[in-house]
Amino acid sequence: MRIIACGDLHLVESNPKRRTDNYFETLMDKMKFTSDYAYQHGITTIIYPGDIFDTHKASNRLIASTIDFFSSNYYFSGEYIFAVIGNHDQVYRSEDNSPMQILSASGIIDLLDKEPIMATNSNRVEFYGCNFGSEIPAPSKSRLTKCLVIHKMISDKDYWNGHIKYSGAIDFLKEHPEYDIVISGDNHHSFTAEYEGRILLNAGSLGRSKIDQINHKPCFFDIETDDLSYEQVFIPILPAKQVFDLGAVEKEKEENKALEEFVSSLPSVSNHQPMNYVSNIIDFVSRDSNIEKDVSSIIYECLEGLETA
Repeated sequence: MRIIACGDLHLVESNPKRRTDNYFETLMDKMKFTSDYAYQHGITTIIYPGDIFDTHKASNRLIASTIDFFSSNYYFSGEYIFAVIGNHDQVYRSEDNSPMQILSASGIIDLLDKEPIMATNSNRVEFYGCNFGSEIPAPSKSRLTKCLVIHKMISDKDYWNGHIKYSGAIDFLKEHPEYDIVISGDNHHSFTAEYEGRILLNAGSLGRSKIDQINHKPCFFDIETDDLSYEQVFIPILPAKQVFDLGAVEKEKEENKALEEFVSSLPSVSNHQPMNYVSNIIDFVSRDSNIEKDVSSIIYECLEGLETA
């Protein structure tokens, strides 16, 4: 059985700062590439590991457009789109009041949870789901291949210089030997990990919403569940200079540098920290021992990319 493992979509109607194209249409084109690939290769099971929407406040128009896309661009009768709920899909960490529930009620997607779901075109794979903040389910004792879809910050290395709490990919596979395949979301970087014949795949974000993602290559994974082989398939993208306002980025950097030099030259504040909002917040959080680690991790995640965005 072959399945496609995607990454975080973060569908949004408004353009991210410094994107010059129609960002929503660009995301739709990338999703169309994925659905066309599935059709051309006869793959009928697609996995989305959370954060289909960029916010739980997704408009009715965006939700309707998403339903229309899925219903119009997946071509197989009996095709399965499995998903879990990410942190951006939730309302104050509540799974019940989420736009993902509307997609599920419409019949467009199947939300995975602790009870196994099997695609009708294969009786050899059990799919389990773990929404953001939920407990990892204990799978059955059957000898079937078991696939966990999870929205959790898992990573192959520290991309954030200690500012974000994450679980190591190899450690996660060691701690959960009951799963043969782990498809994770939340981390916007693409990576793979293997341990004792089992695999963990994280496609990363579908879009390049921030300036620090210029070199990111959106992708998905084509997985053969019979032998756990896989291929990383890269999605075509335009050069950064065609979709980002790079001139505005350089201009803003120059203006910030000039402002900091001016402030530093003032005698009354010459010993103060530079006027860098992100750096000063990070410094404050890292020095305050009363802030719990989980809280600081959320703060760091929200600040990620702002310094260069």
